[in-house]
Amino acid sequence: MRHIFVSGILALVALMSAAPARAVPARSSAIAVTPDGARVYVTGTASGTLSVINPATDTVTTTITPGNRPRGLAVSSDSATLALTHYLTPTPIINGVVSFFDAATLAAKGNANLPVLPPQTLLDGVPNIMESACFRPGSAQAWLPFVASITGNPNLSLLTTVRPEVAVVDTSLAPPEEIPNTRMNLNLLIANPAVSQPTALDFTPDGGVVLVVNQASDDVTIFAAPTRTEILTLGVGSAPDGIAVSPDGARAYVSNFLSRSVSVLTINPPAGAAVLAEVPVTGETLAANILNGKRLFFTARGRMSTQNNIACTSCHPDAGHDGRVWAFANNVDEGPRKTTDIRGIVDSGAVH
Repeated sequence: MRHIFVSGILALVALMSAAPARAVPARSSAIAVTPDGARVYVTGTASGTLSVINPATDTVTTTITPGNRPRGLAVSSDSATLALTHYLTPTPIINGVVSFFDAATLAAKGNANLPVLPPQTLLDGVPNIMESACFRPGSAQAWLPFVASITGNPNLSLLTTVRPEVAVVDTSLAPPEEIPNTRMNLNLLIANPAVSQPTALDFTPDGGVVLVVNQASDDVTIFAAPTRTEILTLGVGSAPDGIAVSPDGARAYVSNFLSRSVSVLTINPPAGAAVLAEVPVTGETLAANILNGKRLFFTARGRMSTQNNIACTSCHPDAGHDGRVWAFANNVDEGPRKTTDIRGIVDSGAVH
């Protein structure tokens, strides 16, 4: 993702300013560039498509339909394998799905099914809301942050509704498979307080350190990748949703969605990581009360949640829905209820 981030944006800008043979899809969700610079990929979550761009001619050369809300993209270090996450895991499916393709031909390399953690019950959380992926440099490992939705829990609480997790998939296998005993429940690995809603991650160039962006808890956790142990957690801006590490491994840049800013981190050495600056990248057009409402919706901090465990967006990503059916039994006895899309709802009363 380090060189992919900037070159990918420039490629997309060039494409949009030219006259492409085929347009990229509406509501494009992610962009990735092969390290060799030969191809650019764009997902269209609303259209269910994956498009390939030739950056030399600024044209869309291929579009396929992988279906089921394609979202995050990542390309392996050798430019050979493309990973594509499927954003939601709709009930009654209990395995999160990640698709892998030959990066040159888009020939399918198979899907990796991310199961519920042992003992394979819904109380352990269904892998869901998979926004991104990232290959560990120099390896066939694809790392995937997501929300584990504990929809089968009849006694929902702030502590037992969602969990922040990361899966590691071995893409050298056919089909690719999650590596046993590598699943990371972040809140079992870090010191208090909790983190919430991992949405993106990136590695230092040697693959030794991974930085995970936690959108709802407004922070970034730095892990030693080989042992998956926490080094440090740093607070950043509001609703962080992306990260890129510099090619020399000295800096990391975190995009803060609702601060309209980029946090610049010094990360070498990782144990001494700190926020150097928060750089505004755009002006604010929203009224203060509306912006505050959006920030409350996306945060698990402060009075919104005990120990930063859950936010509104944990079940209503982007104010939509998580595709799951939940059991409301502990104090309301309503039975199963499907998460609703709440975009456009105004002045509604209390729910549940």
